[in-house]
Amino acid sequence: KAKGRKPINYLSEEMIEEAMLKEGYTISDKQRTKSKQALRTNTYRLLRKAEANIKAILEKGMFGVKH
Repeated sequence: KAKGRKPINYLSEEMIEEAMLKEGYTISDKQRTKSKQALRTNTYRLLRKAEANIKAILEKGMFGVKH
């Protein structure tokens, strides 16, 4: 039997994880927590802004609070 190359499945979990580690795509827990907190903060900020805009429209009939 002829010796041939073994096919490599580049989309397997092991190959993807190895490539990500080699390229430095790992995120530390600290970075992950920080990004989650930033997302939460921005979401609540936008919600408060939207509530203020809705209240201003209902009370004064104008739009654009703190823009």
